[in-house]
Amino acid sequence: MKLTFKQVIPEGFRSIVKELVFNIDRPGLNLIKGDNGTGKSNGAGKTTIFESIIWCIYGINLNETNQNTVASWSEIRPSNWRGTRVITKFDADEDTYTIARHLNFKGETNGLKGGDSLMVWKNNDELFQGINKDETQEQINKLLGVDSKTFMNSIMFGQRMARLITQDNKDKRALFEQLFDVEWVNIAKHRAELDLTEKQQNLSLTISNANTLASKISMAKETLTRDKYLHEQWGHNQASKILDCKTKIEGLKNTINDYTNELKVTNPTLTYNKEEHDNIEKRYNELAKAKNDQQLEIVKFKNERDNIQSTIDNDNYKITSITSQIDRINKEVKESKETVKKAITKGECPIFNSFCDQIAKTTNHADIKKVYSTADKEAKIVELQSQMQELNKKLPTLIESLNLKNSNIQKTKELSSQNDAEYITVSARYQELNVIETKLFEISEKQNNIKNKIASTKAVLENEKGRLKSLQSEKAPDLNLSKQEDAIALKILELNQINENIEGLKKEVEIINWWSQKGFGAAGIKAFIFNAMLSQLNENTRKYGNRLGVSLEFSIDLTKASKPFTTICSLGTKLNKDYREFSGGEKQRLDIVLIFSMYDLVSINTDINLLIMDEVFEGLDEDGENAVFDLIRIKADEGKSVYVITHSPVLDSLYANTITFSNQNNTTLILN
Repeated sequence: MKLTFKQVIPEGFRSIVKELVFNIDRPGLNLIKGDNGTGKSNGAGKTTIFESIIWCIYGINLNETNQNTVASWSEIRPSNWRGTRVITKFDADEDTYTIARHLNFKGETNGLKGGDSLMVWKNNDELFQGINKDETQEQINKLLGVDSKTFMNSIMFGQRMARLITQDNKDKRALFEQLFDVEWVNIAKHRAELDLTEKQQNLSLTISNANTLASKISMAKETLTRDKYLHEQWGHNQASKILDCKTKIEGLKNTINDYTNELKVTNPTLTYNKEEHDNIEKRYNELAKAKNDQQLEIVKFKNERDNIQSTIDNDNYKITSITSQIDRINKEVKESKETVKKAITKGECPIFNSFCDQIAKTTNHADIKKVYSTADKEAKIVELQSQMQELNKKLPTLIESLNLKNSNIQKTKELSSQNDAEYITVSARYQELNVIETKLFEISEKQNNIKNKIASTKAVLENEKGRLKSLQSEKAPDLNLSKQEDAIALKILELNQINENIEGLKKEVEIINWWSQKGFGAAGIKAFIFNAMLSQLNENTRKYGNRLGVSLEFSIDLTKASKPFTTICSLGTKLNKDYREFSGGEKQRLDIVLIFSMYDLVSINTDINLLIMDEVFEGLDEDGENAVFDLIRIKADEGKSVYVITHSPVLDSLYANTITFSNQNNTTLILN
């Protein structure tokens, strides 16, 4: 890919306060010098212009400080200072790209608010960027074909930049992977890992299918064995079923005959007339009712007789009581009369004598008179006699009624006795007929039960006959034994094919696993690519080293797990030494050889038009400066835009374009 940087426009970036447009695409040798207005070159912005490119496209700065340090210093900011923005334009093959990075920028870029954004345009109209700065930065790295470390070790070389030789093994590996374009190995390794996972899953699934099919074959064989056994046993079982059915039929027939004979035996021999039974029952009920009515009549007459007898007994008791009272009162009257008579005979007054006077003092006179008076008692006797007469008058009537009741009782008993003979005869016949009826009912129930058994047995017999007919017409089941055998054979062929596939998949997994673990690993094809590319790098270092009188050779130790890089340096009498054993000027020669070699290596994949050399002559003697300057001229003659940043006044500017950066009143100007 051909990469041509066209233009950089910094604003508010370090010493460049106002917007400054600098055209980068200047083929040939360009000497960058500075004038800060005091006759010195420091602070004029000659290095800053190229730092802004690095910051714009990669978001890093050479001082390795935070982003805020790239902004113009506060003491030189004008009142209309808008913040920091750098715009870089470059061509990648046939397309033009514009990158704009902002830091607290208050203005707009192509109509979009700056702020802290990172924007990328294609052909000045198509804005494309990721959802965040990191994703957009990845897109920029892909466009450029090199990352920041590669750019800093091959395109731009300066005193403040890290040296490749001094970087650790991990950083060297990352840089060389970028330089040698081994990303495809990583992609291939990733694809191999995905393919391995897929193949392993496919293998696992195929093995599972094989196990499932083997299980089905085993089950099918078991089914076939069982069906063969069933086929062999079917005939025996069928004959046994038919024989059992016939035996049941004969048994059922015998049972029906037994029930029929039992039915004949139960035929009744008793004589029974339903009409007679009804008439006898009717007469029996009539006689029973009459007998009951007569008994009730007798009980009734007896109750009435007992009541009359009770009344007679009560009246007789009353008469006896009255007679007793009359006798007692007569006795009292007689005694009273005798007492009075005796007193009169003695010439005493039973009422007014001294004795009576004495009594009169303590007793009521009327009471005393009652004691000796008989008139009341005689009246009482008359009353009692009257009551007794009344009772005696009632007695004949009661006795007559009593005799009548006894007569009624006797007549009713006689009538009942007259019906007893017929009742006994009718009752006996009625009971006899009841017994006959019960026996006939029991016989009928038994016959019905036997008939039901006969009907039920006949139904079972018909069912067994139907079953026998079905068994006799039943054919042996078609178990498709030959089809089962053919299906098993096909499954076995299928299983064999799957097993062959499993073996093939295992081999594929083994091969892909080797490529994933070793072939595409650090010790695999990548190591061989590294060796090949390091050979190219070493060839470049020899080409440029011969001009500067130094030797620089890189190698990778494939025998170690970490695959470390080694660097052997030689200069003058110092042979095969470590880089750290050389002086500053000697290291500068080694670094310059490496930067040119790296530049050529990068140009194999990404043909960049830009080469920046910042203060590369520091520490070099006159011969060294001339040798380095010759190398720089070679790159300029190749049509590259070579920029040499220097404050040395002795460098020959012949055949070179001198660009002076001047800082006047805090404003950077470009003087061609």
